[in-house]
Amino acid sequence: MKKLFAVWVLTGSLFAAFSEKIQLAATPEKSDEPGVVCMFSFDLGQVKSRQTADARVSLPATVAGDGMTPSMKLYVVSADGSEKYLVTSTIKTTHSGVNFIITDWFNENSSQAELSFVIRQTESPAPAVSPKPGAKAQLIVDTAEQPGYPLEEMMAPVWESSRMIWETVLPISVDGKAPEGSLLFDPVGEITVRGYALDKTYQSGTDFILDGKTIRLTEKSPIPSLTYKQLYPDSADAPPKTFKSWKGGYIAFTEGNYWNDRQIAVTYEHAGKWGGPVPSTGKKQLLKTKKALRSGEPLKILLLGDSISTGASASGKAGKPPFVPGYGDLLMTYLRSGSQSEITFVNASLGGMVSSWGLSVAPYYAAPEKADLCLLGFGMNDGARVPVEQYIANTKKTMELIKAQNPDVEFILIASFQPNENWRSLSPMDGYLPALKQLESESVAVADVWSMHEYFLKTKRYCDMTGNHVNHPNDFMVRVYAQVIAALLGE
Repeated sequence: MKKLFAVWVLTGSLFAAFSEKIQLAATPEKSDEPGVVCMFSFDLGQVKSRQTADARVSLPATVAGDGMTPSMKLYVVSADGSEKYLVTSTIKTTHSGVNFIITDWFNENSSQAELSFVIRQTESPAPAVSPKPGAKAQLIVDTAEQPGYPLEEMMAPVWESSRMIWETVLPISVDGKAPEGSLLFDPVGEITVRGYALDKTYQSGTDFILDGKTIRLTEKSPIPSLTYKQLYPDSADAPPKTFKSWKGGYIAFTEGNYWNDRQIAVTYEHAGKWGGPVPSTGKKQLLKTKKALRSGEPLKILLLGDSISTGASASGKAGKPPFVPGYGDLLMTYLRSGSQSEITFVNASLGGMVSSWGLSVAPYYAAPEKADLCLLGFGMNDGARVPVEQYIANTKKTMELIKAQNPDVEFILIASFQPNENWRSLSPMDGYLPALKQLESESVAVADVWSMHEYFLKTKRYCDMTGNHVNHPNDFMVRVYAQVIAALLGE
């Protein structure tokens, strides 16, 4: 490959004084080889820190025409010209670029002086993707060397641990009373309260008062809060944005930092007894996958789902502190940490999609992968309009298409966390879980995030655990997703 050396730019602070973005830019080289979008190389000589909480490759791109959603694959190219697959990115035809998160791989390979990549488009009836004229490919590396908290803390099951780690709360004022929010348990001893990004620490007695499970803000507390009317305003023009509520009135909604900037993260010890659902351990299920993990055999895992499965609203997906990745990437990091298996992870998910889309792309983006384990993560967008019978029919047909290419494939069907029931009715989505359970077998298991979230909502508000207030999980719930799925792959 022709060497295309990079320039670098240091951008502004994102995480207190120790998180900045280093951007390496390279001119993409086109190729006449079918399916190749472009090639490029980065010189790492000026990157001082070779450990990072976030590394990603970005390419401004254009899509020629409408049609099926295109899917790209990023490969790293070695000195001898051989290629190794890294990550997949499926995009809408309206997207202006392609992004690939490569944090784990970068941390293992950043000692190299130069990194070379090629982007290939997965064969399908989708329109062709090409680099935007005059634009540069970028390697973006954060100077923060690790996520806000370690893997073992992110993956400590909430239903087993006597220590809650960074449980999130958004204090709300109702009828002019002091803003407050609820924890899942009564803390024992001192608690630690920080901002969502873990960059600010708040003091008990000065900034908040703990009353059983309740965290109540003091009169002059610097902790952010909202009023109930701000959550559920009367006007469609209320900030930040609104959706109509099926119950009447409106519900506050927006992506980005609005909700996370107002949530606090709380760590505490407790002596409470878990009273919620205990996720399945998949006993006598997924035995081939478990055997591969135990024996160190190579394993390919595929994830096909909607925006939640892409990692939407996870801080790591957005490249923000505390850098919790989407549940798929978090799960892969966890599995790799406990197994000698070489795990290939293909995430072909796309935001806004429903199970019928999964069925339509399965012949191109799922079945040909011949994965050993396939995770299907649809339901949140189906739940607005797709009857249970159609949702299950789509799921079964998708599984059949994938199984036709690999009869030994195993499946995890993910029962999504709940939408905000003040936004839309839980029906028909509340019928998806029992219907999915009917599909279980030795090779098919259900990850029940729905029931876990339902239990949390008996104590906590929806705004405590969301990244957009209607249908995206925040970091706390993303971790629960990964924990529930990981339980299925235990002993």
